[in-house]
Amino acid sequence: MIYLRVKPRVNARVGDPLTLSDVADLLADASLGLNAIPVELPRGEGIWPLDALRLVLQIQPYAPQETVNVLGDGTGWLHREPHKRAKGRALVWQTVRTALCCLLLAVASALTIGWFHTDVNMADAQQALFTAVAGQPPCSALWIAIPYALGVLLGASLYYLMVGREEVSPLAVKLREYSEAMEKNAGAGST
Repeated sequence: MIYLRVKPRVNARVGDPLTLSDVADLLADASLGLNAIPVELPRGEGIWPLDALRLVLQIQPYAPQETVNVLGDGTGWLHREPHKRAKGRALVWQTVRTALCCLLLAVASALTIGWFHTDVNMADAQQALFTAVAGQPPCSALWIAIPYALGVLLGASLYYLMVGREEVSPLAVKLREYSEAMEKNAGAGST
């Protein structure tokens, strides 16, 4: 009797061979030596589905008399990443792209906030609020604009990062949804 549970996520380098113990947890007689058998899986870069049926078919020649029981849902994902040399070039390009995206988002956000403030006449509203609290009008618009800008930055940072909390942040939820969508689309494209 062999019990097989496919690991939910396996990370490996492009072209690296994998054994059964790399992609699944096994409970079987040690004399069968199943942990060391090589498994045939895609070797190219990308996200590939791991299917228990494929693994069972590869186990049967090594243990034809044994019954293989699959535990869990029987699926997982193989993430093949490039080797360090190729990964270094990809990392530089990814860093440049990320910096450009951040710059674009920062400029777009600043323009959006600026246009909104112009549309609702925020400067007059802030000066009126300052006058109501301080009893006199501000000597410079910077006394209002700088604390307000820092407050917007701090508020957005706390909202997305939730510093010091055990809760899951909205950013973490979106990143998880993105990862699951990538795995789902990779699985649909390879079948």
